[in-house]
Amino acid sequence: ELSDHLYQKKLAFERCDEMDGTRLQSQTRPHTEAIEELLDDYEKTVLTVDEETYLNDFKANIAKMQSLELDYLETSNDDEKHSEVQVLLNERFAMAAANLRQLSSIQIEEGQALNDESQRIVRGSFLITSIEMVTLICIGIFIQVIVMAGRPGIARKWQKSDWN
Repeated sequence: ELSDHLYQKKLAFERCDEMDGTRLQSQTRPHTEAIEELLDDYEKTVLTVDEETYLNDFKANIAKMQSLELDYLETSNDDEKHSEVQVLLNERFAMAAANLRQLSSIQIEEGQALNDESQRIVRGSFLITSIEMVTLICIGIFIQVIVMAGRPGIARKWQKSDWN
């Protein structure tokens, strides 16, 4: 989602020659707000050390981009500074996209590690369950042996004790 919002902002700035500053700002504001909201949500999750580093870099790039966007809106299309800010803004977009790729890569690695751990736990549970089943079967057989050993194999007839 972050990547999509960044891309939409980049597209708006590339097509900005066709529109005035107010219209450009109105087109980019929802994306800026969405990016900030997503970043707030992302920061609330448990982050690895690498993730935190790349997230901080990403946030710094976003802050610099917002500053450059204001500079861009304040300059006219004919101004030399306008094209310089456009180049700097494109560089920041590229850097932010690189940060997102790094964050995505870390999430994929962490997801794979969690998946591996889950599979290990499931295999351990299966082993324990199998051992429990074997133990229960052995106990059942043992109980059957005890019950059968307590009964005589041939039924005795009742004899009168005085006949012995």
